[in-house]
Amino acid sequence: MRAVAPLVANKREASGLQAENIAADNVVDGLALLRLAGYDGTSQPDAARLASLDTAGRNAIAPILDDAAERIDALADLLLAEAVHHMLAGTPMRAGAASDLLAGGPVAVPDEIEVTRIGQRGIATTHKVLALFEPGEAGISHWMATPRASAEPALEAWLERQLPDPSSIVIGATFALADGTAIPVTTTLAALFADATAQRGLGAIDIVLMKTPILDRRLLDLLESQRPAASVGAPTLQPEDKRAGRSGDWSLAEVIELAATLRRMLGGARALAPADFDALGQTVGLALDQDNELDRRLSTLNGQAVAARDALAAAGNDAARLQALETAELFGIDAIPSAGALTAAVASVLRELDRRIAEAGDRARTVAERMRVLAGPEIIVVARLAVDGAMLATALAAPIAATPPDIRAFIARVASVREPVARLDAVLGQADALSGARSSAYVLTVAQHPLAPGERWTALPGPTAPSRTSYVVAQTATLDLAHTKHVAGLFIDAWNEVVPQAELDTAIVFDAPAASQAAPNTMLLLVPEASRETWTEDDVLAHLLEALALAKLRAVDPDLVARAGALLPALLLLDGDGTDSLADLWTTPVAP
Repeated sequence: MRAVAPLVANKREASGLQAENIAADNVVDGLALLRLAGYDGTSQPDAARLASLDTAGRNAIAPILDDAAERIDALADLLLAEAVHHMLAGTPMRAGAASDLLAGGPVAVPDEIEVTRIGQRGIATTHKVLALFEPGEAGISHWMATPRASAEPALEAWLERQLPDPSSIVIGATFALADGTAIPVTTTLAALFADATAQRGLGAIDIVLMKTPILDRRLLDLLESQRPAASVGAPTLQPEDKRAGRSGDWSLAEVIELAATLRRMLGGARALAPADFDALGQTVGLALDQDNELDRRLSTLNGQAVAARDALAAAGNDAARLQALETAELFGIDAIPSAGALTAAVASVLRELDRRIAEAGDRARTVAERMRVLAGPEIIVVARLAVDGAMLATALAAPIAATPPDIRAFIARVASVREPVARLDAVLGQADALSGARSSAYVLTVAQHPLAPGERWTALPGPTAPSRTSYVVAQTATLDLAHTKHVAGLFIDAWNEVVPQAELDTAIVFDAPAASQAAPNTMLLLVPEASRETWTEDDVLAHLLEALALAKLRAVDPDLVARAGALLPALLLLDGDGTDSLADLWTTPVAP
């Protein structure tokens, strides 16, 4: 084959290789071989025309040539259909590209042939993924009540349970003596917080939202309380350190990774709203709490921001300025410069705090927007929602055959295609690792609306009812829905999908080439009578018989019917050969 139809080296793409080094599966030009065999798009290839091959070779290659010709014909038909499809769809540029490709032009092959795309048909269903927690649950005492933690108590408490207890978070560092001797120090985050002043402590929300370099610097500052005698210079963090023989310890590096996973999930989530439950929310009485709880949190946060600004403005020395800048960092402001320029940093942070305080006073904005102005745009303002807890607990406990393993498997499966769900899946995995052999820190439940008796969860295999909304809820294990009147939460993700139907109406098309004497583009258009609104089989048959009779009449050439030709077509009144009238033509006998 190489001798019969050689493929020019690097013809299709530049490989950078010499012709003799081209791989053996890339040396035969199939199109050239077909042309040599007489294939031109209409005539089939004939292996006998390949004179350079012996009989055995021609017999061997004949079926290969036939198969290649059929594939080329199929590709040509597909490209022609694609061109017609785009022409009818009003995209002539794509139609032209398909036509150019059909003609062998230098056009890139499209990634998708749209004419073959089949519209999805099935049962529409909606899935919503939510996280629920109790807005009034107590936090873990080892964490500090910083401005953002106080402004978002429910979110702070939830994050505290997604991170290890500060008493099990190990902070390792190395101090050095004047002679270079290294002195390792190992302590816990809880111990550092116990010795810290208010502006140096951290809440779980700060660990999650704070940038890693800022967190490292603040931890180094806290480690000064653990400095060994006679040590000099700044300590060096050892983020991988753990205490020997303590299996429950978590290193700083591990906690930073846990915090990064939580930060990614929060970045794609938002606060839960009553509308997220649709009709189910009306059933369980879900509504925004009207006790001005958000206003009180805004007032407290605003007072803390004003106090931070005033303390920074009144600072009279560098130590006081650094202390005030550390407080400003708790509002999400990058306050302390890496080196020098302390005066410029103070002026910049003062301007930022003044701007935030002024914008937070704009009552044209919502309370949530004003809180984000003060605490930073990355914070999520979680509102407290009033709810009939007993009814919501009943909805989430409905017998729809969904077990916790089923729900967990569903989340893991969807995580491969839905990024927000993938982030939640990672957080749930972390929660499993934190709980270890103890009971899980979360409970997975589902609700479905509307729900018919005996109906199964729409995400399970089997028949699916139409127009269902599935609510997948990851709630904290401490949340007792049956006895609560308030909830808070996060909206993780929602999407619509079409579950394929078990049966569909379809069609089979047979390609029967028309006879060469018949016009393949003939079309018979049947027009119903004005008084008939629908067709019947008898109507169609009558029209077809009438059309066939007319076709037979019109197949007779007028030259063959002698003087009757003057009457065809019927609107012609005179034959033009004499002065006879139409009546004379009908009454005058015609000689045989």
